[in-house]
Amino acid sequence: MALSALVALLQYPCVTLVRGPLGGDPFYVNVGLIAVVLVAFVSPVVVARKCHRLAKDLGAAGTPLTAPPSAESPTELPH
Repeated sequence: MALSALVALLQYPCVTLVRGPLGGDPFYVNVGLIAVVLVAFVSPVVVARKCHRLAKDLGAAGTPLTAPPSAESPTELPH
């Protein structure tokens, strides 16, 4: 919902920019939008690499990446 509102908010300035200063040539607006999309696609890759590096560092430090024993076996809750 917020993304839709953001796109709707930026749509009018982009059209105004293309019709006004850019003289009907949307090249620079397209380049800007491509840059935004590339940042959005690269972000998950950066997060995955960071998580992998953190897991590798924790493994090298001897810290197990498993849940504590109390979390492995769920207990029944009273009704």
